[in-house]
Amino acid sequence: MNILRFDALAAGWNAVLFAMAGAVVWYAGIQLARYAKLISDRLKGQQALIGTLLLGGVASLPETATSVSASLIGNAPLAINMLLGGIAVTMAMIAIVDAIKGWEPLSVDVVHPIILLQGALVVLILTVAAAGMVAGDRPVLNTGIGGWTSALVLLYLFFIWLIKHYERSTPWIPRQASRSPPAALEPAAIERTESKQPVRASLGALILRILVASTAILMAGYVLARTSDALSEQTGLGASFVGMVLGGISTSLPELSTTLAAVRLKQYEMAFAEAFGTNLFSVMLLFFADAAYSKQPILNEAGRFSILAILLGIAVTTVYLAGLIMRRNYVVFKMGIDSLIVLLLYLGGLIVLFHLR
Repeated sequence: MNILRFDALAAGWNAVLFAMAGAVVWYAGIQLARYAKLISDRLKGQQALIGTLLLGGVASLPETATSVSASLIGNAPLAINMLLGGIAVTMAMIAIVDAIKGWEPLSVDVVHPIILLQGALVVLILTVAAAGMVAGDRPVLNTGIGGWTSALVLLYLFFIWLIKHYERSTPWIPRQASRSPPAALEPAAIERTESKQPVRASLGALILRILVASTAILMAGYVLARTSDALSEQTGLGASFVGMVLGGISTSLPELSTTLAAVRLKQYEMAFAEAFGTNLFSVMLLFFADAAYSKQPILNEAGRFSILAILLGIAVTTVYLAGLIMRRNYVVFKMGIDSLIVLLLYLGGLIVLFHLR
């Protein structure tokens, strides 16, 4: 039983367990996203909204598992900042992928304006979350769940409807079309190239594999939350900083792999679409972290650190929005100027957050 007390283990052992759990999240998260995509392809006769929610929810299970686990053990700062930390991390990963691509900025190749809409909605939902932290939250109908986090769920559902409605319309396009393929938003080629999963697997087999991968992520997410909680005390870094950096990075690893695959296949719009979509879902997950936290509405536990983490997420998202609008084909250190600014903002933000921990 003593081994279940992570605070009784040495910091080195907790670090090893954290790394092992992160590896499980990395592998199982990638497989989970592939299985979910195959299922959504099988359900083409269903409403697009259902498929979108299925894929988004399953692919974001690592964030769900770690944040809810942190809430259940009573560590609200860890739960909040594991989710908020992933916002800026996801944008920084886009910058890294941009440098790997090298020959021209990713933002130059984005044509469909729905990407701009997604980015604007990310800024809006982050602003609402920050407002809830500043104004304070109150339970809804004595449920213990805050009104602001409940509003985040409603906003997310409305945003999903708005995105799907706009995608079906005939939007404007840039005068100078991108050199990327017109079907850049279709991820099917990635599944054929990356996945060794048989495409002809039965629906029952896919569901079973999703259950197995989900169980692995739930268990690994619990370990991530518990070891992060222990490491925050043992290293003196604090729950906020550990959740922001270690938690945010570890739960965002599957998205990095998918983004790299998209860029290798020159599906540049998909890289931004997945990043913005993931960040929308991550902010909405504050509702589930709130539901698992028993003391009070979880946003009331947020302080200056969490608010600054949100502002950092807004800043890096806005920089990419500006890059997508300006479409300047300048490369610095093998990346676009917008990506370079995002990396500098992220690193500078980490320094400031380190001093606020």
